[in-house]
Amino acid sequence: MNMPNNLEIMIAKAGMTKRNVAELKGITPETLSRHVHGKIQMTLQDAEQYAKILDCTPPDILFAQKPVKIMGYIHINEDQSLKRSFAVGKTLGKVYLHNHMQEDTAAIIYSADKNYTGKYSYWNNAVAFVKRSPITNGEVDPESVMHESFVKVIGEVPDPDETVSDNFLSGTVYPEPGGTFTIHNIDTDKIRKGLKLEWATPLLSVCFRPDLRALEVVLDK
Repeated sequence: MNMPNNLEIMIAKAGMTKRNVAELKGITPETLSRHVHGKIQMTLQDAEQYAKILDCTPPDILFAQKPVKIMGYIHINEDQSLKRSFAVGKTLGKVYLHNHMQEDTAAIIYSADKNYTGKYSYWNNAVAFVKRSPITNGEVDPESVMHESFVKVIGEVPDPDETVSDNFLSGTVYPEPGGTFTIHNIDTDKIRKGLKLEWATPLLSVCFRPDLRALEVVLDK
């Protein structure tokens, strides 16, 4: 039985070759390859030695987690407008991380123009995690109601002061009579009423400093 691990990812992150790592550890490249592919189980001593070479921790080496698919992308323009896009039938890339995420999780990544210094600055390079199934199934998840969520609006967004790409919004979701919804965004303090939603998915968590939490964002080419 193969034992999955993060050794190959940590070698790549360190910018080293497998041959170099094998030499520093005092083993053959074949033995390192068996460790990488889980053909032979690493001992704690092995993990400690690899961690010292790769400047990480033994758990970084030992515990492999499935990557989270990227399904959304939000870019902050220099004029503070937002460009939002979501992928339903495909993914935009993957986020590799060491803490456990449930299978039904998707990632939304943020970026900003180089010279942007406005009120959204703290979102630059952030990674948000949401439930994936409401997006792929096209449904309003009950867990999104009365909570911070991402939504796709059916039809026009009633906000002439802001250009919204593909009718994607974020904010707290409030139900209205007749099956419509109000979305309140606390960052902009804008309230949009009478919206019909194609889907709504709850925000699970946000990592504002992925570089400090060993998150690796890999975009599809």
